[in-house]
Amino acid sequence: MTATPMTFGDPRLATLNGFKVECDSEKQRADVVLHRPPLNVIEMPQRDQLRLVFEALDADERVRVIVLRAIGEHFSSGGNIKGFLEASPEHVSKLAWNIAAPARCAKPVIVANRLGRIGAAAEDRRHHAHQGHRDALEAHSRQAGL
Repeated sequence: MTATPMTFGDPRLATLNGFKVECDSEKQRADVVLHRPPLNVIEMPQRDQLRLVFEALDADERVRVIVLRAIGEHFSSGGNIKGFLEASPEHVSKLAWNIAAPARCAKPVIVANRLGRIGAAAEDRRHHAHQGHRDALEAHSRQAGL
């Protein structure tokens, strides 16, 4: 894979919090890579940015498939609970909308992880499976050579 870092025009995405985005234009694939080892804990500001990134990638004509993966031994331990307690009720009320951003994408979103998942990472995978996307995602992955 010849991936290059992606940048976004939205100033809220100028500096990504705990993740990076790579694009392989040859395969028309974008990877959203959690990068806060060892547990890849999801912080409150990161949730907002992840939503914006998934929305931007879904609208980007250069991207046909989006892969969510992580660096390190663990995919993600989920959200930082302390951050939930420190956030305003209005901000916390948007958490479900933010974490469901991959499910709203018209493009296939593949969650690539090793071993088990816990926290928000498991919720994301369950949501895709409940919508019947798993078979379609696996077929698309084979077709795209992923």
